[in-house]
Amino acid sequence: MQPTPEGSDVEATRLVPGRTPARRPISEQRSGDPSAATPAQPGLDPDTTAELAPVPSRPVGPGYQAPGYGAPGAGAPGYGGGPAYGPRGPASGGYPAPGYGGGPAYRGGAPASGGYLAPGYGVGPAYGGGAPASGIGPMSTGTGRTRDCALPPAHPATVAVSVLWRAVVAGLAIWCVTLPLTDAYLSGGTDGLLDQLTYFTTITAGMVALTMTLSVLRVLLPGDARQRLEGRVGWFRGMVTTYALMTGLVFNFLMEGSTGTTLSMVGHVVLPAAMVVDWLVVGRNQGRVGWYWPILWLVPMLGYLALYYQDAIDEGYAMYAFLDPARDDFWTMVGILLVAWFAAGMVLWGIGRVRERMLGGGRPRA
Repeated sequence: MQPTPEGSDVEATRLVPGRTPARRPISEQRSGDPSAATPAQPGLDPDTTAELAPVPSRPVGPGYQAPGYGAPGAGAPGYGGGPAYGPRGPASGGYPAPGYGGGPAYRGGAPASGGYLAPGYGVGPAYGGGAPASGIGPMSTGTGRTRDCALPPAHPATVAVSVLWRAVVAGLAIWCVTLPLTDAYLSGGTDGLLDQLTYFTTITAGMVALTMTLSVLRVLLPGDARQRLEGRVGWFRGMVTTYALMTGLVFNFLMEGSTGTTLSMVGHVVLPAAMVVDWLVVGRNQGRVGWYWPILWLVPMLGYLALYYQDAIDEGYAMYAFLDPARDDFWTMVGILLVAWFAAGMVLWGIGRVRERMLGGGRPRA
């Protein structure tokens, strides 16, 4: 049995087995006079009336409150104490509780933290209109994946030489197109002009003229000339280079054609070599070519072969003797041409990748 502390409001009572001790009112315990007991109130037990009387609170320790309660004064250990949380009152007057970001109350425009930040959290101004979500900086509005689309830089002298080079190639290509077309029109009229347009050398020369002319005219556009020398992606330029290269290879090795005239030399030797040199040295977007693009470059060739086949059937003769639908090896030759076209495109693709790494420019995700 615990001893009763001195000054306690409850008097110790001897316990008798089998009996419940009677509890005397507090007022009677103090005075010892039963007549001094608190008068009974209607509807209440006189023995419990005194127990409902309010008991003034006392601090548990010097400057501390009972754990789990916040009141004026220093907070209990492990709790963020401070001034009472009233209207617009600060949530904490000192350091925040461990693991929590305290500070002024989170109200309109008030900062979420006035002192130390919670570990692992970036706190900053309240997330209002246009306010950043973190104190580190504004929240990114990008797509999450960015890459540099600009071409590798070029020296102004390199730009000037490139423009001059391509202007010369464009002039030669235009000459290779206009001269045979003019002769064909003068000799055969419109029919002769249309017939000349079916020759693959004329078609290739026209593609080279278009590519080089547009490359020269791009420099006249407003802005930095280094970025206007050519487009960011060499899709069309790579296809034209492949067609020019194959034109020279087929004419000189498969057809064993003659280059005795200036027109034939320029169309079957000079222009193919010039386009390959341009791809090797002059251009800067060679590395921006997907590995599958050489397959797409075959699509115009397939269209040309279809028209060529139909024309040979209708006219009764083939434009090129090595590619005659009347021969048994016609489809075999078609397959060889397509494979050779694709192989040439892949070689140019590989060269473009090597040159791109030499220039140090970024390549696209192809």
